[in-house]
Amino acid sequence: MKGKILLIYMLIGTILVGCNHDNQSNREPLIKQVKSFYPKDISTLDRLEILRSDGERKKVENKERIIRWLDQIGKLDVNVDTNLEDHSGSLFIVNLSEGDNKMFFLTPTSINGTRISPNQDLADLMLQFWDEQK
Repeated sequence: MKGKILLIYMLIGTILVGCNHDNQSNREPLIKQVKSFYPKDISTLDRLEILRSDGERKKVENKERIIRWLDQIGKLDVNVDTNLEDHSGSLFIVNLSEGDNKMFFLTPTSINGTRISPNQDLADLMLQFWDEQK
């Protein structure tokens, strides 16, 4: 009888520990620079397409301008947070391509599909880049 009770307590304890394992409050935030998500060789990226939330889009094919902007945003620190709630829409979506192959994309809340905490500095640099394009 004592063995069964001990087994039940062990089972309940295991379940409680397992439920607490993914508790976000116990995790340290993971801070990474934007450039850590870049493909190995960003010099091959020759097209940037930026889409604004109203559906308007702009294309940039000036490699120097693309690399200069990537260098600028690459220094930003972002908080990787895979437990963020789903949301719809983004202020901007940026796709970078090598030829017709999409190689990299980002929004103020995700980089290459990795969720990040909303980053106002990144959104501001996207807006600035948008405004600089004809």
